[in-house]
Amino acid sequence: MGGYMLKKYAFIFPGYGCGHPGMGKPFLEKSEACLALYAAASVDLGYDCAALSVSGKASEISDPQKAFPLQVLQSLSVALCAKEILPEGPSGVLGYSAGEIPAVACAGVFTYEDAVKAASYYSDMRQEALKAGTMESFRLTNVKQEFVSLVTDKMTDGFVQLTAVEGPEQTVILGDREGIQATLDELKKHKVVSCKLENASVLHSMIISAYASHMREDMNALPHEKNLTIPLYSTLYGKKWESILLPGDYFYLQQIKAVRLSEAVEAAVRDGIEVFLIAGKDRTLQSAVKSVAKNAEVLIAEDIKGLEKAAAVIEKA
Repeated sequence: MGGYMLKKYAFIFPGYGCGHPGMGKPFLEKSEACLALYAAASVDLGYDCAALSVSGKASEISDPQKAFPLQVLQSLSVALCAKEILPEGPSGVLGYSAGEIPAVACAGVFTYEDAVKAASYYSDMRQEALKAGTMESFRLTNVKQEFVSLVTDKMTDGFVQLTAVEGPEQTVILGDREGIQATLDELKKHKVVSCKLENASVLHSMIISAYASHMREDMNALPHEKNLTIPLYSTLYGKKWESILLPGDYFYLQQIKAVRLSEAVEAAVRDGIEVFLIAGKDRTLQSAVKSVAKNAEVLIAEDIKGLEKAAAVIEKA
């Protein structure tokens, strides 16, 4: 590299809900490997993934059964094209919530084709869980996780659970109307800012246990490798993880427990990760990572131009 010191980088794969019309177009125009991946996925899933990812309407892209497999295809396309554009491979991978499915595929647990199947199992589970109804969910800022936990533990009426730790002072809670209101009333006294999230489900809570059990069986039946070829900074455990014995068991636990994004990013920073590449259009995730990794570059790499920009940053002297 002629005197250049390459920066260590990690991919971050977003969770459910980052799909958009045309998201697959830049990759399918660029890469034969991406074309082959989309073709295999179309056979497995029973619909034309490439056509939807290139020219599908917003309503088609957001179809509950198709949205996440299409998003995972885009995420994996970023990883495939990165091999041709970036000067070296990633030093780690992270995934926000179900974004850990493409993350572990990138780290060698699943083949990319089987990762798309795993994404369809997740979609099935999510649809079943939505039949159980929804709860209210709020993103809280200007508050530390420990204080949120203290307040929710003291709630005697209603149900409230911490479902994500996104930053040093940013968390997400889920609960029924009574429990959530009591929690927000208490937190408001301490100048905590709350923002209601739309389309909240019972994901990342104990309520989803019965639905996640089916997903666990299906994922465990997929061919998989135990040892990761790239470290996973696990948002289930909040630390570096180097082996997954049974992926279905891992993702079952991931769905009933809170997302520990903040701790996972902190672990990556401690290991010298200087650049985080978000494989999808998720500005909220970008902001959350920036709040933790204050001295790192946090880039959106949702297309070829994003990868080329990332290459310039990684190669910077």
